[in-house]
Amino acid sequence: MKIALQFSVSTVVCAVVSAATVAAYAAPPPPPQTPPVTSWELAGEFNDTTNPNPATPWLYCYKTGGALTFTCTPLTASPPVPTWLKGYGGAPLPIILHNTYMVPRKTVLATPQNITVPARGLLLHPGTNGQIAVVRFTAPAAAQYSTSGQFYGADANGSGTHTNVYIVVTNVGPSASAVYTGAIAVTSPTTPSIGSFTTQTFTLAKGDTVDYEVEAGPGNNYFYGSTGLHAVIQQIQPPCGGNPTTC
Repeated sequence: MKIALQFSVSTVVCAVVSAATVAAYAAPPPPPQTPPVTSWELAGEFNDTTNPNPATPWLYCYKTGGALTFTCTPLTASPPVPTWLKGYGGAPLPIILHNTYMVPRKTVLATPQNITVPARGLLLHPGTNGQIAVVRFTAPAAAQYSTSGQFYGADANGSGTHTNVYIVVTNVGPSASAVYTGAIAVTSPTTPSIGSFTTQTFTLAKGDTVDYEVEAGPGNNYFYGSTGLHAVIQQIQPPCGGNPTTC
């Protein structure tokens, strides 16, 4: 009788351990967490099918009335070239154009002269009536951001590119500020003109915007106004200071 009792207890213990072990191994591992996007590259993320596109933070648009005007009217498509522009009548300007090829390509904008667009490059051209060509970034979360890159003259035809360039941060409230102001002046094919901006830093609430803008130069001369733009914007602090409950 004593031996039978010991055997019975041992059997129960083994059964319990076995069930716990099976349950531990049967539980599936948690799915991997997808890290949030914290860096965006303007030209590499160019969208040529939808404007605006809810899946991206970018909008291709234009402003009238000055660099700090808030309204940004979306540009329309111009197939088959990946381009956003203002209508088709007359001179279709302002314009935002992207070279999807891995090599430089020549294109024609509002003048018969060819303009070479760098590989994967992005060009902005101001409008005929004072419109400012704009690429707008909308902050997906409250955080501190920074941007770096450069504007550069892309047209050496005629008098060359002469444009004013800005980076304007617009808060959800009625305020805006230019965190970068520059001027592009191409005087010859061998004399490049570059406006570099390095680590411009600002705090954004969700829905605040950063506008990269190209405006006609002195005398509102929009001729030969093609201006290239390289830009990266990144989140340098976690959303809401690392406390998502305050977002």
